[in-house]
Amino acid sequence: MNEINFLRWQVLLTPEAHDFISKFQQTPIDKVALQKPKFPHIPFPEAVEQLDSIRKCAEKMPAWATKTAENLLLLPSLAFQQASSTHTAQFKSTLIKGAKIADLTGGLGIDTYFLAQEGRQVWHIEAQADLQAIVQHNFKVLEQKNVIFCPQTAEDFIAQTPERFDALYIDPSRRGKEGQKLVLLEDYSPNIHALLPAMLQKAHDIWLKTSPLLDIGQASQKLEKVKEVYVITHANEVKELLFHLTAETYPDTALTFHAVTLRAGKAEIFTFTKTEEQNALPTYSAPLAYLYEPLPALMKAGAFKIFAERFGVHKLHTNTHLYTSADLKENLPARTFKILGIFPYKKNTLPTRQANITVRNFRDTVAQIRQKLGVAEGGEQYVFATTLSAGEQVLILCEK
Repeated sequence: MNEINFLRWQVLLTPEAHDFISKFQQTPIDKVALQKPKFPHIPFPEAVEQLDSIRKCAEKMPAWATKTAENLLLLPSLAFQQASSTHTAQFKSTLIKGAKIADLTGGLGIDTYFLAQEGRQVWHIEAQADLQAIVQHNFKVLEQKNVIFCPQTAEDFIAQTPERFDALYIDPSRRGKEGQKLVLLEDYSPNIHALLPAMLQKAHDIWLKTSPLLDIGQASQKLEKVKEVYVITHANEVKELLFHLTAETYPDTALTFHAVTLRAGKAEIFTFTKTEEQNALPTYSAPLAYLYEPLPALMKAGAFKIFAERFGVHKLHTNTHLYTSADLKENLPARTFKILGIFPYKKNTLPTRQANITVRNFRDTVAQIRQKLGVAEGGEQYVFATTLSAGEQVLILCEK
């Protein structure tokens, strides 16, 4: 995150700036920019950035967005990119237990805010003193009082604090010097491998948030102390991975996965162990009457064989993570389709010229398939381009 200057943003707390922001909250940003000559007495660039951030906040933090009229400072919209959303932060607060918790990379304070609910005492650790000053201001507006602020790096705090905590939460920076996204664990800041031994001296439970693109298997082997992994999705997208580490060392096969789908205010969780996945014995079949595509959380967690075994459905191929059944299986953590037909991968074979195309274990991309078949995007029908157990590549036409 770029350096934050508290004084620069504090100017937005004047009555004039506040009235401007309130007046133009619903106006498109490009039209707001045209208003500059009419408002010479307000910090115009900061006010426009604040308006943009208010809109980002409405998506990511609706609980805070309702407080904008009470002078929250929301910072440039770039600051929201790595921050947790209301949905994920609230869910994590139900997992992370204890009366004393430290958020070692406090940032905008979204995770800190939810961790501090129900009277728990939470330390907000943040190396940028000005950013932390803004968080302190916001927490006063939000009347969130049981938070201790320490303007330090995570490394310095862990080295110097005499406290022992019930849990430590850390969300390392995943941005390079040029602002590029970083995926590999060893590229994060702070260095988790270097800091982990000292963290385990301060708390029994460590909770590590990472990029959703991280390879779970490789990261678990490198970290060694991983007890369980949560794959957290919202709006049909994997938002983050959460690794739970403890002082004990667990055998690799005991690793527990929780595939979490957040929707309609509830958490739907599919739990399995690495041993269960390895030992599962799925059956295989050609496409029958119904087709199932597991939700993104299950796919990222690697619930491939166990999905077939647990729900009594058949896999199409060892490397094709699509499933089928003759009778409809209800309430599966999957998208469910009725199969309309199976067609060879040839031109002019599909009885439709518009469909939503998905590729699973197939030689061509969606763009290549569309070009070859002349099928436009969209519509009510779905085509799965995939490989069957005998190695045949086909097109499965479906409807939801």
